[in-house]
Amino acid sequence: MVGKKISVIAEYHIQDDLVKIVEGIPDEVCPGQVKYSQCGQYIIGVAYSTHPRKLGLIYCTNRPSVVFKLKDGKYETISVKDKACKSPIFSPDGESIFYIQREAKGPHMAAVALLQQSTSNFNSNAQKTVVEIIQEEKVIENGEKFYGLYNSGFIKRCWASGQRLIVSTNQKNTINSYVIDTGSGKITRLVCDDGSLIVLDVYNDVVLASRRNFLTPDVLLIGKLPPKGQEHTISWKELTSTKKIDSLDNCKYEYLDLYHNIEDNVKNFSAIYVGPSSGIDQSVPLIVYPHGGPHSAFANNFSLDVSFNLSNGFALLLVNYRGSIGAGDKSVNFLLGRVGTSDVSDCVLATQKALEKFPWLDPSKLVLCGGSHGGFLVTHLSGQYPNMFKAVVSRNPVIDIASMSIFSDIPDWCYVECGAEYTQNGAIDNELLLKMRESSPIVHAHKVKAPTMLQIGTNDLRVPPGQSLEYYHRLKANGVKVQMHVYDDNHPIGQVKMRWIILLILLCG
Repeated sequence: MVGKKISVIAEYHIQDDLVKIVEGIPDEVCPGQVKYSQCGQYIIGVAYSTHPRKLGLIYCTNRPSVVFKLKDGKYETISVKDKACKSPIFSPDGESIFYIQREAKGPHMAAVALLQQSTSNFNSNAQKTVVEIIQEEKVIENGEKFYGLYNSGFIKRCWASGQRLIVSTNQKNTINSYVIDTGSGKITRLVCDDGSLIVLDVYNDVVLASRRNFLTPDVLLIGKLPPKGQEHTISWKELTSTKKIDSLDNCKYEYLDLYHNIEDNVKNFSAIYVGPSSGIDQSVPLIVYPHGGPHSAFANNFSLDVSFNLSNGFALLLVNYRGSIGAGDKSVNFLLGRVGTSDVSDCVLATQKALEKFPWLDPSKLVLCGGSHGGFLVTHLSGQYPNMFKAVVSRNPVIDIASMSIFSDIPDWCYVECGAEYTQNGAIDNELLLKMRESSPIVHAHKVKAPTMLQIGTNDLRVPPGQSLEYYHRLKANGVKVQMHVYDDNHPIGQVKMRWIILLILLCG
């Protein structure tokens, strides 16, 4: 919706070949995710609040929003107010609406609850919680550990017989798929022990899914969902063959469960090693790669960037520091007020443990790579640990949270990650602005030694290009070898052409 003023609901009348705007939506909301009821008599959807201002929506599930019903021009809220609600869907029999909900504040991504609303009683106090927000972990069917739901929506056809809903969601280092019995609340994992399993479609209890891992591109699977209570016994048949990548023959992936022996109320986090399975001692360079967000996560998926670096002789360490999704909501919220400290220490500990565990890694050839909050972390690391890392690649990094809070499309991020609630009401909080600055990589820029490459999208509204421009000039003034590559793209620099240009630049040095 970049460049658009406000969304509307339009109906197309096929017989008359006419489009008309549906009336009844309040002026102060933006509607979306609309669908007809099975009976065709009303519409449901999500209404996002635009007061006091519109904020960026992509990668953010914390925007104030409600599920609404619209019938004959009458607008009615059917979820509780002051929450963030998304992705309403009807049950197959049309008797219930299901949607996800979380607090309309706090981290940009977090665990969500699955709620059920009867269509025979649209009282906003009549919801049933099917899956609650998981703070740490929960034991589900077959003794498996479950860390909560983090999905922002559902696939188009997600229902199996017996009111069973199938979802895919982050769980620590993978994406897992689950069958949720909406009647009993029982949750069962669909077994896949070789990476991530993502369900694509469900029809007549036939499940279409994709299996993937860092070393193997997607394999299309199909299986018949067994009866209730036996879902874990599903048998998969491969519809496409496994594609072997010869250059990755000697590579492996391994999950690292890591722990801080300190007094913090969250001590555990994880990382994923992807690289050679063996080698001569201290012969392999390592790329330390924290993810962006910060409330996202690396999952065991095939990745062009990962396979490209593996094929060129690097190993990678993908760090799911405290604050990542998929490990319980308590871990997500732990990072608030600690950016630039706990996430940095997690990356350092993960690097140290990887060097101990895999002796073929060369401690004199450690490289940093990351984008957005990952870019924030790699520029922090190169400043706080100037003798540890030898080169840095940073894409659209957050460099100065204080100045970002003025120009970003998500100024609330800057407040929340520094431990405060976002507001533009009242006097400016100078102490908070100082904390933002002190939490930022810019305060360590004068200590940087490692050659640094900055990759900048000129159309980035999330982390405006001025962040990197300031860092570029500061590094240059301090005698650091620095390059800045500018692309006609936005925050992810995700256009295919741009991705290939970036990979070629990295390959050619």
